[in-house]
Amino acid sequence: MRAILFASPMVAMLLGIVAWRSGALAGIAPGALKSSVAPPFARASVPSEFGEFVQRIYSAPQRDLFDLPAERREALRESLRPDPAVDVSLSTLLHAVQVFGGDLTITIPDDERAVRCLDVLLDVQSANRLYAHGHSLVRTRYGVRVPEINESLLSTPQGHSQSHHGQVLATLARLGVALSHSLDVGDGRPATVADMLADLVANFQLEGEIYWDAVALALYVSPETTWTNRFGRRFSFDDLAEELLARDLSDSPCAGTHALISLSVLQRVDQESPVLSAACRQRLLAFLRSKFDRAARSQQADGLWTPLWHAEDPTALRRVKWGSDLSRLDTVLATGHLLEWLLLCPLEWREPTREMLTRAAVALAELLGERAKHPGWVRYNYCPATHAVSVVLTLSRAAPVVSSADRAIDPGARKEGATTPGS
Repeated sequence: MRAILFASPMVAMLLGIVAWRSGALAGIAPGALKSSVAPPFARASVPSEFGEFVQRIYSAPQRDLFDLPAERREALRESLRPDPAVDVSLSTLLHAVQVFGGDLTITIPDDERAVRCLDVLLDVQSANRLYAHGHSLVRTRYGVRVPEINESLLSTPQGHSQSHHGQVLATLARLGVALSHSLDVGDGRPATVADMLADLVANFQLEGEIYWDAVALALYVSPETTWTNRFGRRFSFDDLAEELLARDLSDSPCAGTHALISLSVLQRVDQESPVLSAACRQRLLAFLRSKFDRAARSQQADGLWTPLWHAEDPTALRRVKWGSDLSRLDTVLATGHLLEWLLLCPLEWREPTREMLTRAAVALAELLGERAKHPGWVRYNYCPATHAVSVVLTLSRAAPVVSSADRAIDPGARKEGATTPGS
């Protein structure tokens, strides 16, 4: 038995090689995604069509819930502008484009030339101007991939690596970058974003951290409902959804929210083009609704959430001391990510809970303003700060300018039609 167990990985590898040589690898002919887009992913190959599709998936009609002075909105936004003299890691850029978009440019120190963030993700030549110690795009047998941070090599520069598997591809999908968009891998051979999807599909398994994989698959593979990895194993969106539904939220990064975000993106995609069975769709909606209701029950009096918002054990919240600066950072992380997920939930769920969303966004704006006064806080906490600022900007609107004369007449007066938090 022991010999069989040890031999199994080798047998699987050999079977994979045989499948590859026979042309059955990843369920498509070898090279089918090397320089063109396979027919099943036709929608994701057309830039305009795919971009409109992604906009519909991420649309958040519930905006402008409270007024925030224009100068504070701008200060929050500018606090996130990457400083190449300090940190231009790939993780930083992937978060920055969520606020500034892919056209954000960075002037490289000692170069004085600007480079577009989206080009860094798609072009090795642009990436090498930032990351001279390694390539951000690597050609593989199955396509193209971005290296991941290896925790055993922390003394080695890894700024060109992604923090999570599938993170770059999911971000490209979120930005509406079509599969037909060209890549420059630096080897002189043609490549497209479809090659990144081909590598992900070929190596896909239901184990491990698959939350960003799930987003990329939902956006790029649908309306097709299945895909096949290099070992000939076929997966469906039902398989993906059931795996995520079975996981404990405590195993998901960022206070359990990335599992929920993946599931909500899948639910919205399913609304556009059904990719789930009726039974799976029902379980998915019931699960999301239960977590939505849990979020409503666990919101704190100050409007924020803790990382343990999803814990059913009420004593769990009391085992954490929420007074330190570290715990306030955790609160920023949990509340920012949770609001991001809540905005993906069905509007009919959110409309009756406008006050919950408004209280959270107002409290988060206050906390961010307070934290941003400390030098380096945003830089050292860029991930939670980015998600938090992004939802604050989404849920707020620039407050109307009130003249000093108006304030002198009636300091507490508000112009007719202006909204108050919770209205």
